[in-house]
Amino acid sequence: MDLDKAGIQYERRGIRVNDSMQTTNAGDYAAGDWAATLQLARVVDAVAQVAAANIVSRLGNRAPHSTMDYSAVPTVLFTYPQYGMVGATEQVLVKEGKGYAKSFGRELNWPTYRRVGMKSAAYKILAGDDGTLLGVHILADNATGLISMFSLAMRNHIPVDKLYHQCVMTPYPSRESDIIYMLKPLLV
Repeated sequence: MDLDKAGIQYERRGIRVNDSMQTTNAGDYAAGDWAATLQLARVVDAVAQVAAANIVSRLGNRAPHSTMDYSAVPTVLFTYPQYGMVGATEQVLVKEGKGYAKSFGRELNWPTYRRVGMKSAAYKILAGDDGTLLGVHILADNATGLISMFSLAMRNHIPVDKLYHQCVMTPYPSRESDIIYMLKPLLV
């Protein structure tokens, strides 16, 4: 592809891009397996949407305006039980000197776990002083579903108190209904 000739910088992982998916040659964009971004299927989809929106903006002679935010990208280890996380770890928050509150539980004895005999379940939720979710870590048989809900809340800047009240209306007993147990210690 002769990227050097086009003024496009790259590395082993792919083409360097900014948060608008522009390469080092501002007229070119990269997405998917070509871009040096997180190589997760749904992240690649989101990156492609950002690149496409910015290409359309440029075609209309408007400045690129769409950016990719990686701060709420969920990850899951598909073990049993599953381990899912989104956002910061407690160690990162301490290192950065950020204030936070924590809700934590392990060997959960909630009805949703008792009814299936699950004994290895745990969670940790880290929230900022203003109630924003900073990090969520879940070990459970349905960590994927739970972490997706928290990721959505983080991307939409839903604070702990609003998320708590919205989750009151989830079907019970379900893992999603357990979110109110996880959030309640963080309510002020």
